[in-house]
Amino acid sequence: MFTRTITTYNAVASRVYKEAGVLKEEVYGSCTFTATAASKAAARKALLAAGVQCPKGCYIEVEELESKVYGCTVDEFMSVAHPVAEER
Repeated sequence: MFTRTITTYNAVASRVYKEAGVLKEEVYGSCTFTATAASKAAARKALLAAGVQCPKGCYIEVEELESKVYGCTVDEFMSVAHPVAEER
């Protein structure tokens, strides 16, 4: 059986700055995305696709919301899979 864990993440883009000696946070936006693994690059790409501007140097926070494990037999996989590369 083939299995794959698919996780839904929440990504938030923000910046932290100091004003009059007090730390403050400016949130640029957030979005949810699904992937097999999360990275800052994947979160930034999802935020940009959702229309959230992510200026250079902004802080990207990723939180896992939910994970599900999907599976199918080899026959089921072969009936729906499309070749993407050929190796010899």
